[in-house]
Amino acid sequence: MAKHLLPTTCFETAFIEYLRLRFEFEPLTHYAMAAIHVCDETSREYPDFVKGFLAWFASSFLFSQKGALPTQGHAANPAGARWGRYRDCHDLLEGWLNDDLDAALRRQETKLIILEEVQIKLAEQRDDVSVDGRRRAMTKKPMGVIFGEIGDDLGMSADTVKRWYNKASEMPEEFASYIEPVALLKIDGQFTIETREVGKQGEIKFMRGKKLRP
Repeated sequence: MAKHLLPTTCFETAFIEYLRLRFEFEPLTHYAMAAIHVCDETSREYPDFVKGFLAWFASSFLFSQKGALPTQGHAANPAGARWGRYRDCHDLLEGWLNDDLDAALRRQETKLIILEEVQIKLAEQRDDVSVDGRRRAMTKKPMGVIFGEIGDDLGMSADTVKRWYNKASEMPEEFASYIEPVALLKIDGQFTIETREVGKQGEIKFMRGKKLRP
């Protein structure tokens, strides 16, 4: 993971930057709409990525002859999957609107911890033995063991850790930036965005719905 440091203590500024990075990674309507809502609520000028989206949307809506919102989706890429990838941003948005961000920020931190711990534990050698005392043939820890160990540390069930990990590691069918924003954190009063590289600089990757593994 790499840190995208923000010299701000202002959540709204940090959140709009997070939405911008998420939009650059996967240009979903959801991220632009969330940024528009924050800007309207705080009397801010729309950032460039929102202006670009609105220009594209106006042209697409008026001249594509389809007259459908992009978020409606289709069978190959349903809107529900898109919403699922946006959901953590909506969690932050609702926390901000309700003046109660702590829980949403903690969930962002938990998501990052799970992703990082899975990556670390996948590289660890397995040192336990089988029921009959023999050393196991598999030298690496299976995912079930990893989820259980992380769950013990976080006070969560292994199934819950698995769900969080699968949700956080699921990739869109395609993405336009090789940098994926993973979590928005608040550390010592400053906001930080954790990112990871998922491809080579400048390329667009086509994942066909596969999950990105560490």
